Amino acid sequence: EPDACNLYEGEAEDYSLIIVGNGLALSEWDGPSPDLYPNPANDRLFLNLPLDFGFERYRIITSAGTTVLEAKDFDDYIKIAGLVKGSYIIELHNTSGQVWRSNFIKN
Repeated sequence: EPDACNLYEGEAEDYSLIIVGNGLALSEWDGPSPDLYPNPANDRLFLNLPLDFGFERYRIITSAGTTVLEAKDFDDYIKIAGLVKGSYIIELHNTSGQVWRSNFIKN
């Protein structure tokens, strides 16, 4: 008679789950999109925000979900020279609780 622990034979798979953010619900962006350039970028990532964006803060996240840069202000661009080459996600948070996300590549 089969034992409950050995009833099925096969393989198990593990998957990584990346949770970005603090677990609180965020509203997706539904307004005009900011301009993000150049992409790929070397030292500076320029942002041109719509007038009514209501910018509150930005956050740059690795593909593994680690926050590497975060600030409440910037002057037309974000200095990314210190980032390792690779793919990143930038989040722009506005005062209405909405979040705009985009991918960029650091050369």
